[in-house]
Amino acid sequence: MELIFYCFLGITILSGCLMAFTRNLIHAALALFVVLFGIAALYVFSGADFPAVSQLILYVGGVLVVIIFGVMLTQRKADQPPLTGLIQPVTGIVVPLFLMLFVGGIFSLHDWEQSLWIKEKANISLSTPIDTVPLIGTQTLTQYLFPFEVLSFLLLLALTGAAYIGRNKSDS
Repeated sequence: MELIFYCFLGITILSGCLMAFTRNLIHAALALFVVLFGIAALYVFSGADFPAVSQLILYVGGVLVVIIFGVMLTQRKADQPPLTGLIQPVTGIVVPLFLMLFVGGIFSLHDWEQSLWIKEKANISLSTPIDTVPLIGTQTLTQYLFPFEVLSFLLLLALTGAAYIGRNKSDS
C-alpha cells in the first residue's frame, strides 16, 4: 500500500514538473489533469475522503474542463499549436525550492508527539478511517452557515464579473 502511495506521489511530482516546464499549452493542461488526479489519490491514501471527492468533482471535473475548453476555443494560427510564454527556469527552480525548505522547516518544528497524543486522547484509532463527510456537512450547514453563504455570494459575484468582462472583450 505504501508503494502505491509513493508511485502516486512520484507521478504527481513529475506531472507538476512537466506542467511547469512545457511550452505546449495542451500538454500543460493534460499534465494539470494528472497532477489534480494524483493529489486526489494522495488524499485517499491519507484517509481524507471528503477533500479527495471534492478535488475530483471541483478541480478535475470542473475547473480543468473549463481550462481545456478555454485552450481549445482560443484563437490560434492554423499551423502552430498554442504555446505558453517564455520558460523562466530560475523562478521555476528557486521558488519551489524555497517553498520546500519553508514547509520542511514548519514540519520539523511541529510537535508530532502532541498530535498523536490528541488523537489517542480523543479515542480515535489511527488505523481505522473516519467518515468525515457527515461531520463536515453538519458543521457547514449549522455552525458555519453564514461564512458558507458569504463565500457562495462572493463566488457568484466573481462569476458574474468574469462573464461581464468576457462579454465586453468579445464585443470590442
